[in-house]
Amino acid sequence: MNTISDESLYAKVKKGDSDAFDILYQRFEKRLFQFVYGYVQNQQEAEEVFHDVLVEVMTGRELQFDQATFGTWIFRVARNRALNQLRSRQRGQIAYEHATLPPSTSAPEALLETHEQSILLKRAISRLPEHLSEVYRLRCLELSNQQMAEVLGIPLGTVKSRTHELVNQLKEGMQYEM
Repeated sequence: MNTISDESLYAKVKKGDSDAFDILYQRFEKRLFQFVYGYVQNQQEAEEVFHDVLVEVMTGRELQFDQATFGTWIFRVARNRALNQLRSRQRGQIAYEHATLPPSTSAPEALLETHEQSILLKRAISRLPEHLSEVYRLRCLELSNQQMAEVLGIPLGTVKSRTHELVNQLKEGMQYEM
């Protein structure tokens, strides 16, 4: 079965096809909401920004996708809207805590160690500067380096450099705490 591309679905949405919108919504709902929430750290505000992005998809001008994809475009729109939301609140530093505990084991010592490592990782993530926090959020969404470059509007080499810096800062942050 040949799956229709996001770009083709978007073209159908722009012609009023609500079924195409439903498909795009299902494809992007979870990841896009999580992405926005990573910026605003507030359920209600994340829902508002998420809704605004979807309205823009439905009512905004039709785009032609030459090099970028629909996916990178919608994440870029979401990023810009989330940053605007933060600016309107005049919030300073953004702390992002998105680390999950690995599957549990039966040994209490292992559970305690895993929990402690999770706390250390969350602390290290919360101390990341915004430019690295953005890379972290996009990496959690499993975007490629090229897709991250398109979403952030920066060169591919800068994404690679920031990813390297991100890994080093997280390692250093976790070792410092131990």
